[in-house]
Amino acid sequence: MLAPKFTIKYHKKPKKTTQKQVETCYNRHMKTPYAQNLILCMEVLDLVITKKSSLTHALHNIKKRTSGSPPPIIHTITHGTLKNYPYLNHWLSQVTKLKPKDLNLRHLTLCALFQCHFMEVRPHKTIIFAALEACEKLKRNWAKPVLRAVLEKSLREGLQSKQSPASSNRLPDWLYEEITSTYSEQQQKQILKAWDTDQENIALRPNKPDFTEEMLIQSLKKTGIPWKKHPWSSALLIEKKRICEIPGLENHDCYIQDPTHQYLTTALPNLPIHSVVLDACGAPGGKTGALLQRQPQLRIDVVDKNALKQEITRENLQHYHPNVSILSEDSTTLHLKKESIDYTAILLDAPCSATANIGQNPEIKINQTPESITHLNQQQAKLLHATWQSLKPGGYLLYSTCSLLKAENSEQISHFLSSHSNAVSLPLTSPQSGEKSAHGVVILPDNYTRGGFFALLQKVLEKTVDK
Repeated sequence: MLAPKFTIKYHKKPKKTTQKQVETCYNRHMKTPYAQNLILCMEVLDLVITKKSSLTHALHNIKKRTSGSPPPIIHTITHGTLKNYPYLNHWLSQVTKLKPKDLNLRHLTLCALFQCHFMEVRPHKTIIFAALEACEKLKRNWAKPVLRAVLEKSLREGLQSKQSPASSNRLPDWLYEEITSTYSEQQQKQILKAWDTDQENIALRPNKPDFTEEMLIQSLKKTGIPWKKHPWSSALLIEKKRICEIPGLENHDCYIQDPTHQYLTTALPNLPIHSVVLDACGAPGGKTGALLQRQPQLRIDVVDKNALKQEITRENLQHYHPNVSILSEDSTTLHLKKESIDYTAILLDAPCSATANIGQNPEIKINQTPESITHLNQQQAKLLHATWQSLKPGGYLLYSTCSLLKAENSEQISHFLSSHSNAVSLPLTSPQSGEKSAHGVVILPDNYTRGGFFALLQKVLEKTVDK
C-alpha cells in the first residue's frame, strides 16, 4: 500500500474549492478527457521503464493500439518526465513507499509532478483533478487522498531540498560518477547543458553523387529556408521547425545527419579507386552515404541482419547504386564464409549505450545500467575482433560509438590493441569541440551535435622476434 511519510500541515486554512468549480476549470482547459491522456502517458512510461523500450517505439505502440496518432501532449509529458526522471523519482522515493504492484501509480504521479513543476499550460488544480480522475479509472480509489497529498506537498515545499548531487543534475548515480570522474568541470557543464537543452537545428548534407553542397544551398535559398555552415564540419544547419519544407528530403536527395557522424568519415584517408569497404553495422546507411560523398570511387558492402532496417537503408542509399550492396549478414561471422572478402577499410559503428544522445533520447539514462554497459563492452570487443579478420594488411578500421563512456571508447581500443599485435592506433585531428583521448577523439555534445567517439586503426605486419 502507498503510505506517505509525511503529515500535511497548512500554514493557513486553504479556501475550499467545490467539485463544480474544479470540473468547470477542467472542462475549460481540456478539449479531450485529460485523465485518459494521463493514463496513456503512464502506459508509455511503463513500456520505457519496465519493458526497456525506446520512447519512439513506445509512442508508436500507443498509436497502433489507439488506431490514431496520440495527442502531441503525450510526447511532451512523457519526454519531459523521462528527462527529469532521476530528479522527480528521487523526491518521490523520499516521501512515499511504493510496492512493485503500484508501478502504474508511480508513473502516474511522476507525470503529474512533471506537469506541476515544469509545464505552465494548465493550472495546478486542473492537473491534480485529472490525476485523481485517472487514479479512479485505474480502480485505485484508495490512493486518491495520498496522490493529492503528494502533489500538494510538492507544490508547497518544492522538490530541490531532498535531492542528491546526481539527481539534481537529472542523472542516475552511476552515470553521474562516470561523467564527473572522466571529464573536467568545464566539460561536465557543457555535457549537462547540452543534455538539458533541446537542439534548435538539424544538420543536412547532399545524399547523391551528382548533388553537390552548392546545389543543396541553392535549393534551400529558392525555398527561402535560412541556413548556416556548421563550425567544424561540412554540415549545413537548418532550423528544426523548417524540417517539413526541406527540398529533396522525401526523395533522399539530401540527408539529415549529425555533424559528428558527417565529420568522422574524414578520418579515413583517400583509398585507391575501386577499393571495397565494409560498413559492418551499416543501417540506416548514413555513414556509407557520407563516405561516398567524399570518395565516390569506393564500393561499399553494408551489413545488417534486420530486414526492416535493410529496407530503410536501401531507400536512403538508392542514389548510390551500383556502388552499394546491402547484405543480410552477421558481421561477427562474415569472415568465416568461404567467399569472404578482404576489405581495404571497415566502418564499425558499434552498438553502444548511446549516452551522447541523452538530450534527444532521455530514456537512455534510465534503461542503461552498469550491467548493460558490461554486456555492450563484450559485444563491441567481439565485433572488433571478428571484423578485424576481414581487413587487408595495410587496411583501416574506423571504430565509432555514440557514447561518452571510456569503457566503450578509449579503453575498448586499448584492450583491443593489447591483444592484437598487428593493430596500431593512428593519430587523428580533433575538431574544436573534440577532446583527444588515449586512442581516438571524443566529441562532446553542444548546441549543434550530439557528439560521440571515433578512433582509426591500421592493420600492420605482426611483430616478430629477431632470432
